[in-house]
Amino acid sequence: MDRLAAYSDGKNGTNGGMREILDILLDRLKEEAVERHIRDVIGRYVAPSDFEEQVDIVREIIARMGYRPSYIDPSRPERYARNYEELIRGLVESVKVQSGTFRRL
Repeated sequence: MDRLAAYSDGKNGTNGGMREILDILLDRLKEEAVERHIRDVIGRYVAPSDFEEQVDIVREIIARMGYRPSYIDPSRPERYARNYEELIRGLVESVKVQSGTFRRL
């Protein structure tokens, strides 16, 4: 949504009005806060040179994922150890989807 359309919708109350615009802004702020938190925790607690720790993290993430894409091989966590941040984001996204489902019930 471009700024001019958002301003018009907020002023006129069309397409959900100001409430919809505020919801969009707050959703984006929440996403940014989660991303900052993930980066902070990883930076603070995970040593970038400790491969075994990264393998353990990947093993734990795979065990906790409710939905696991077919391209992830749970028997080889070392394969994903250097890209574990993407798995963490996938886990966070999975939790968001599940919480949204529970909220609707």
